[in-house]
Amino acid sequence: MPTALPEQSFAFEITKITPVAEYADGATTFRVEAALTDAAAALQPGMEGVAKIDTGETRLVEIWARPLVDWARLWSWKWLRIE
Repeated sequence: MPTALPEQSFAFEITKITPVAEYADGATTFRVEAALTDAAAALQPGMEGVAKIDTGETRLVEIWARPLVDWARLWSWKWLRIE
């Protein structure tokens, strides 16, 4: 995909995430709408773009243990009567 400004980064704020995943070319993607927080002079109204958002990495054990940790937290709140 050709791009006009491949080496330039732009700050943006996500305004909408579509809750339907799309799988293509070995990658799962979500359609996201965003608004630029710092509009650059090189960008014109009506231009579209593609962005990659890095959300960081999580160890697999943290992903698997999450439901157990949530259950233990809720059980302890119930036992201690914390609301």
